[in-house]
Amino acid sequence: MYIDLILYNYLLLIGQVWCSSSNNNHSGRQILKGKGIFALKPVDLPLKTSVVSLRSRTAEAYFGDNHFCTGCLINDFFVITSGKCVTSRGKVPRRPRELVVVSGSLSRLNQTRETEKLPVSFAAVHPNYIMFNTNDIALLKLKDPVNENFQETDPAPQALSRPPYGSKCIVMGWGRKFANGPLVSNLTMLEVQLITPAQCRRFIPEMTDEMLCTVSRNNTLPVGPCPGDTGGPLFCNDALIGIVSYTMGCSRVNFPTVYTSVFYHQLWIEDLLDRGGQQRIKLAIGMLIWSYMMT
Repeated sequence: MYIDLILYNYLLLIGQVWCSSSNNNHSGRQILKGKGIFALKPVDLPLKTSVVSLRSRTAEAYFGDNHFCTGCLINDFFVITSGKCVTSRGKVPRRPRELVVVSGSLSRLNQTRETEKLPVSFAAVHPNYIMFNTNDIALLKLKDPVNENFQETDPAPQALSRPPYGSKCIVMGWGRKFANGPLVSNLTMLEVQLITPAQCRRFIPEMTDEMLCTVSRNNTLPVGPCPGDTGGPLFCNDALIGIVSYTMGCSRVNFPTVYTSVFYHQLWIEDLLDRGGQQRIKLAIGMLIWSYMMT
């Protein structure tokens, strides 16, 4: 066992050195623990500036230990994320004052001069999410806009059409390194591939039209979003197309991750943005009525 451990560590070291030497023409790279494995990924993707950390109002022991979900800026005032991130297990809405959005930093644990801790004025969850456990999407409105002069903060462009199946995509977040493992310290970027609904239904019969599925682009390594990445953005062709809904692909080879399609819900998003958040009252009343009926 001891000899095997030495051999394993030696081979791991050789592999890291080989990867570093074969990619030495790319500046600004670092080794990221990609959900249970070591993966060399670029850290200079411009879309990283739109990714934000969703946290409870106060940290327990140190900055960043209260992260629980990921989100994405779609303009200076609004963050898109998963409905799971802003509701309780009973799907009762969280109070906005319990939430804070942290932007402007790739590190979950360290603050920079561009790190902003932004309070939330309200959270709107799709009305059908509470009834069918689909439509897992929510919008958060910030009390104050993000600082548009900060280079590390910039909203993501939304897709004008659904990308073709088989597209190479990227998902980002501060989720766990592997199932039941610790949260990553720095923003992780994982390469995934968009698969067809038919392929996804082999694993998830309940797949609907407003869902998207991806698998790891490597067929032998378990790379996929994990808890803590929920609500994080899925980017294809340099545009936001989905948000992480179910992290079933975490550390499981060839098992898909399910996303909510942002493009599918574009009308709901635009309606809420046009109303400036006025829809939140109707949504809140509907959710409270539904919660009462279920008790």
